[in-house]
Order: sequence, then C-alpha cells, then structure tokens
Amino acid sequence: MRCNPAMSALVLTCVFALLVSIPSILAEFDTAYAVAPGPAFNREERSRSSPQDVRRLLFKVAQCRADEDIQITQGSDAPMPDLIPLYSVSIVNLCGNRRCVARNVHVACGMFASSQLVDPAVFRRVAFNDCLVNSGRPIGSGESIHFVYGSNEPIDLRILSAEYACA
Repeated sequence: MRCNPAMSALVLTCVFALLVSIPSILAEFDTAYAVAPGPAFNREERSRSSPQDVRRLLFKVAQCRADEDIQITQGSDAPMPDLIPLYSVSIVNLCGNRRCVARNVHVACGMFASSQLVDPAVFRRVAFNDCLVNSGRPIGSGESIHFVYGSNEPIDLRILSAEYACA
C-alpha cells in the first residue's frame, strides 16, 4: 500500500488545526464548569488563555461527584421459596477519571432489612437511613458492587455521600 503525500499533508493539517483549537473548544465549557482559582478563562480572554488555564479546566472536568458519578440500579429477581420477592442491586462508580476511587459510600436506605442474608462487608445499615457500601473500602472507576435482598416492597436507595480520592 502506498501513501499519498497529498493525503498525508491533509491529515497532518487537520490534526494540527484540532490541537491548536483545543483551548478555544474548552473555553465553551466555562459556563458549565468553574475554573480553579487563577487567571480568568472566558470567551473575552480566549486568545490570552495559558496552558495552566487549560490544565485547571481539565482538572475540574476530571473530578468526580457522588451525586452524579455513583449510580444505583435495582430490579426484581426470582422470589424466594417462601414467595418473598428478591431485588438485585448494583452500585456502580461511573467516574470517568480512572485515577479516582470512591470510598466511604453511604446510601439512604430507610430501615433497610432483608429476609435474605446480605453480606455485611458488601452492604450494611449503620443507622436509620444510612447504609455503608463495601465496608467503606474503595470502589474503582467502572467497578460495581452487587447484592440481592429480600423484602415485600423494594426499598428506595439513593446516594447520601461518598469521598473521592484521585491519584
């Protein structure tokens, strides 16, 4: 296969144009994400933005938040022999930054109780409306915690808090 010099030049030109335009593309996010303290980074000062401003913006975008980046899903499972319904739960760390882990994840869980044993190292109630996930241990980006509980009605589970640590 032969390389076409004209095509190679066109590809290089496009890549260069994209690299040069990254600061102005990122500037469009200035209304959605606050930039860490430092020089202003807004539409009026695009031409004067520095690499430090771009790094600050990327750092802010890469941060994770418990209320946005941890997802709880649950669904019906086959009932137990005594006909008590089972519910399967997944708690997933959706943070896009692979260097961030969620730890000390707490879930609002009311008076959580299960007719089927749930491993307390995976999910346990520590107080009224406060359940601890994975014994507080880290949950990596993209990782999930699963358990099944038995109850006459599904229990409303939602994230209360979590700590993110990014290396």
